[in-house]
Amino acid sequence: MNGNKNKRIVLKFGSEGLTDPGGVNEDVISHIVEDVKNLSQNGYRVAIVTSGALSIGAEIVGLWGIPSDQVKRRVLSGVGQCKLMNIYQKHFGNTLVIQGLVTEDNFKTAKAMADIRDSVFETWSMGAIPIFNYNDFVASEELEAEEKLNGNDHTAYMIAEAIDAGTLALFTNVDGLHTDNPNGNPDAKLIPYVRELSDEIRCIATGDCSAVGTGGMVTKVRYCWDFVSAKPGERKAYVLNINKPGLITGLLLNGAHYGTEFYCQEEVNLIEKAIGYGRE
Repeated sequence: MNGNKNKRIVLKFGSEGLTDPGGVNEDVISHIVEDVKNLSQNGYRVAIVTSGALSIGAEIVGLWGIPSDQVKRRVLSGVGQCKLMNIYQKHFGNTLVIQGLVTEDNFKTAKAMADIRDSVFETWSMGAIPIFNYNDFVASEELEAEEKLNGNDHTAYMIAEAIDAGTLALFTNVDGLHTDNPNGNPDAKLIPYVRELSDEIRCIATGDCSAVGTGGMVTKVRYCWDFVSAKPGERKAYVLNINKPGLITGLLLNGAHYGTEFYCQEEVNLIEKAIGYGRE
């Protein structure tokens, strides 16, 4: 076990693993569903944040790529949302899934965050699984944020804050945070633990290093650290490989270790505050 008594967990899955040139990768979704069911059966309360709607929408209407026009991208996201949720529901079977579409307005006030919390808790009380995505059809902030390496990593972090989760896991297409980009450097080493924002980790987090300055890892470091440092000693966060089934259940149920784990102790958090690092 991971030693965390708080069994509320947010899992975020990126479009790079959920979709491929042939459309939706249902094998990946099937493995996600299996993991979520295993966690639920062991007392965990799981909320999912999923990407993929834009790519799915483009595939449905027969486009070979993603258009740059923001209005077209919003509409395609709306098209893809329907199919994406239908696929999740198909694999969850008799377990009901409930879609939550959010925008930045849902994160701006304590009342709005409380509304998210209450909806998630009621969803769990029904034995259902909440599945969140950004409401791209009516707001373009998330689509624009993708170009700034933000997107649903931020959504997952805010959902985790709203429900006061004990664990946040961000899934991507590599094994975790590395000393260099593993897709370009075969000698890159996995960083298994982040216990403080050392110079190396801070360099990666601010995007000043060439190591992982692309591919969304910058925001994963940022939001994982912000999440754990908000309640030192009480939370953990992970960056995991979406292409390897069973990692999250291995971590939480069997005491295994995979990917990169973020954990902040009280004294480390105080040091970081003293030198001026914090949320933007």
